Amino acid sequence: MSIEKIDGKRWYEVNKVIYITVTLDKPTNGEEWISRTEKSRNQVVDHAKSVLRSKGFTSSAVGRYKIAILKASLFEDGDRVSNKICSEARKKKLVKLNADIIALIREQVSDYEIQDMGLKCIVGMHKPIKDSDDCPRLLAANRSNGGRRLDVYSGFPDDTWDRGFGFAFLVPQVS
Repeated sequence: MSIEKIDGKRWYEVNKVIYITVTLDKPTNGEEWISRTEKSRNQVVDHAKSVLRSKGFTSSAVGRYKIAILKASLFEDGDRVSNKICSEARKKKLVKLNADIIALIREQVSDYEIQDMGLKCIVGMHKPIKDSDDCPRLLAANRSNGGRRLDVYSGFPDDTWDRGFGFAFLVPQVS
């Protein structure tokens, strides 16, 4: 695991957007993410397990990923809606990430760091994956309500969010 440090932190913030780099050392399927996450003493909620086991789940390639996390405070209370958050990300030239990057964030980013970012949870703004109840879900690295968890939230475009959330997107690599 290799994460850059800037001013003693593994992340930095510019205009309510947090940037962090995480490294995937090997392709990991959903079942392996469950084992890997629980081995790291993180909880994996049942619906997250269902998402990880879904046919819609894909593994990212080995490599370093620069992540941009849009803080919920970028948006007014009435505008903190999934489709508006994704629209703002597109304006910033950010793209949706694979869901497994959230499992990687949960593994590599501590609860203290998430709190230091001013967040209670980092939601992956990936293509929603249906769980066993046929509901579209987004994976999340959660630090509240019971400790370190790989969690899920509803993935409908009109879902609203509170101020404690951050929304993770991928910063495209320039070639």
